[in-house]
Amino acid sequence: MVLEKALVLLSPVEFGSLGVLLDEYRVRGTIGVDGFTAGVADIISHGEKVGGQFVCDWISWSFIESASFQSSFFTELREIVLPEDRARFDLLVFQRPPGDGR
Repeated sequence: MVLEKALVLLSPVEFGSLGVLLDEYRVRGTIGVDGFTAGVADIISHGEKVGGQFVCDWISWSFIESASFQSSFFTELREIVLPEDRARFDLLVFQRPPGDGR
């Protein structure tokens, strides 16, 4: 389910980057859950631009930057996180550091 959602929301380059991250995390084991999570966050927070415009101009970029989208996407992404890494993933994604007033 998460890959289908990503295919719709991400540009082809971003989707390819997600595939590389998944391969490095799940298959090769060259990055841990911290690196995987940071990489995905980077992909969805920056977006691909062409000529100064976001590729997915049919989607409101403010929606993609919203906490509700990112929470929803990361909730689905959790499905593909290795079971032994889920507690760390949850800490990285869903819990704010102490003193963060957001």
